Order: sequence, then structure tokens, then C-alpha cells
Amino acid sequence: MPDHHPAPGSDIRPWARPAPRGYLFTNANVIDVQKGNVLENARIVTRQGKIESVSSSAEASSSSDLTVIDCEGHYLCPGLFDAHVHLCAVPGFKDLSKAFGNSDHASLLRQPFVASQMLHRGFTSVRDCGGAQLPLKEAIDDVFPGPRLFISGHALSQFGGHGDLRSSHDQAECCGGLHSNNHLGRMCNGVPECMAAVREEIRCGADFIKIMGSGGVASPTDKLEHLQFTNAEIQAMVECAENAGTFVTAHAYTVKAIRHCIENGVKGIEHGN
Repeated sequence: MPDHHPAPGSDIRPWARPAPRGYLFTNANVIDVQKGNVLENARIVTRQGKIESVSSSAEASSSSDLTVIDCEGHYLCPGLFDAHVHLCAVPGFKDLSKAFGNSDHASLLRQPFVASQMLHRGFTSVRDCGGAQLPLKEAIDDVFPGPRLFISGHALSQFGGHGDLRSSHDQAECCGGLHSNNHLGRMCNGVPECMAAVREEIRCGADFIKIMGSGGVASPTDKLEHLQFTNAEIQAMVECAENAGTFVTAHAYTVKAIRHCIENGVKGIEHGN
């Protein structure tokens, strides 16, 4: 749009979105999640896509560089944060396992739609716990709209674990355990492979590491109560993550699986049913 300022570096990145305009929201009912109350008839100023101030409507006049939006009768709240998503599990598949295991390019091309829908529902930050890759995170930064991403890259699974989507009749090992960039996970067995997998995911842009510590409902050959990875394997993955200044979180359903992960250094538990 002509009244937007060009994005920095747009001469070499012509696809980059324009810099966000400034806004003045007036007469808004602002939900203060820290104090647990509603600030009525408030003014919110945003510049460069960030909140600059929140004040009462009587405190200041409008500024000519801001687009004014009257929010009378409406509420504003901070952006929501979804702590566990899988952007690779896009709509359009008949069952969940096919969504997680799909290597078709259609999956990758649908992910921008999923990201934009998350943003439109109010989620300004999401934590992807397996599947989303660095190019998607970078594209949201300057190509298409979406929430801020914190990614684990591929979730790490033992053979026959929750990230192994092969059937019991499939004897092939594909790509050293890494099926494709559209898959939820990669497979690794033994301490050396587990260490290498952590280092590879961090090299490829993972913000944290996700492991499969128990069975799950979308994988064909394991049971919910299965423990996955040995003590030594988990400890090695935790050490590699900590050496890189990050942490390991684990898919774990049962009490036994949760204890198995925590006692070996895992910092987070996903699901924990």
C-alpha cells in the first residue's frame, strides 16, 4: 500500500512486506491479564508493529502519523500464545497419521494458510513441537503474515517410536531416519545418533529440542504406555541441548514416561495426560 514505508532491505528482498503502519485505537476496553481487570475507554498506540503505550482516552490527542480506529463497544487483549502446535499437520488429509507423515509438496504449500489462520484467531506467538522448519519461520518474518514461531524442528524418535510412521510391514529405513522436511520427526537410535540428531536440529534453526518419550495415538506400531529412549540416550540429548543453550521437552503421556524423562534431565512435558 502506498502509505506504508518500504521494508528495510526491500531493494534486495522485493517480496518483503512493507513496514507496519502506526495505529491509534480509541475507546477500547483493554483486558489487563496481569491485574485481572478491564481498563475501560482506553487508548492504545502502536508503532512498528509494537505496542507503544496504553492510557486513558483523556490523556492525549491523536497524532497525524497514526491510523485511528474507534473500538467503542469492543475489547482488546494481548496476543494469545499457543504452547503446542504442529504446522506440518495441515487440513486436507483423511486421518492424523497421514497429516503428520505427508511428504507431498501440498503440505508445505498449505502451511502459510494455517499460519495466517492462527494469527487471525488471535495467536501472535506459537510453539511448534515438531515439523515446522526454519524457512517457514523466516518467511513469516518478511513474506506472509503469521504468528511468531518458536520451533523444535523435527521431533526426535527412536525406531518404532511415536515419530516412526512406518507400518509393521515396512522394513525400509529412509534417509537415515529423516523422511522429509514435511514430516513431524526424525529417527535416531543409540547415543551417537541421538547426539547427532540434536546437533543437526540446532544447526538447522531449532529453538529447542522435542523428543518422543512415550507412545502416541498417531503412530502405528507403538502403544501409549511404551517408554521410549533409554536413560543414556535422553541424558545425551539433554547434554547436547544444554551445551547449545537450550532445553529438551518430551511427548509423554503416562506417569512412568513423565518420570523417565524428568529424571534424565528433560525440562518440559507435552500432554502429560
